[in-house]
Amino acid sequence: MLVRGLHATAALWLLASCSAGSLHWPEAEPQDPAPSGPGYLRTYKESHFRALGDGFRGTTTLDGFCARVARVRVLFLGDHHGDPALHERFLALLMELDRRGTRYELGLECIGVQDEVAVDAYLRGSLDLAGVVRTTRARQTESWLESDDVDSAFYRALLTRARTRGVPVFGLEPTPRPPLYERDQGIARRVRARARAKPNTLLVVVVGETHLLGQGQLLRRVDLPHVAVAARLSVALRERAQELHFDPDAAFVESMSGLHFFLPLADVDD
Repeated sequence: MLVRGLHATAALWLLASCSAGSLHWPEAEPQDPAPSGPGYLRTYKESHFRALGDGFRGTTTLDGFCARVARVRVLFLGDHHGDPALHERFLALLMELDRRGTRYELGLECIGVQDEVAVDAYLRGSLDLAGVVRTTRARQTESWLESDDVDSAFYRALLTRARTRGVPVFGLEPTPRPPLYERDQGIARRVRARARAKPNTLLVVVVGETHLLGQGQLLRRVDLPHVAVAARLSVALRERAQELHFDPDAAFVESMSGLHFFLPLADVDD
């Protein structure tokens, strides 16, 4: 995640929040299974993984999960941007929603708000995908639709499926992206506004998983009935999962924090 265009006061705030002391937690063991990035980003991600808790509530079948989704306004798909195996599961879940006749829209972190005009043209068939890539690239160094740093094929597949299925798409934030500490409140406003505009439509929001809990607090900021899927277990949840035997017919396990994880778990033995 890049931080750009900070005013002097905002930069001072950010530097204060990224001090060495902010990286110290009561427990010595980090809960982020793969800490990376500058200090402020590690702190941000760590806060999410700590908020996951250290236990599970129970499991649910695919039918049970979809029944829950049918009763809420937002399905959050907590993304790990470079994980093709996770993305295959996301696409399979969207196919299941299609099979059940679920009416939904896609809110995508990979699409800037300013690029919605180009995406809408693509969905109508008046612009090709290369044109969308050119548009998104114009405001950032590299488009998520072509970058080698992420699973760009997945984000292209989301747009292709949306065009085929007639699914509307909206962006979650402007590009260039705002500073990290401003990002979640902006995404939350965007999702709430879309929910007001489309009261009878499920919003499927594909956003980096560490926005959901912790410092990001996206679930709380949106404050709408939701179901949330996350990509990675915390260290504590990995250890707990190794002690348990999950129902072989279950499709998801729910953590004590309320986030769901696909079964079988993909990262317990990583």
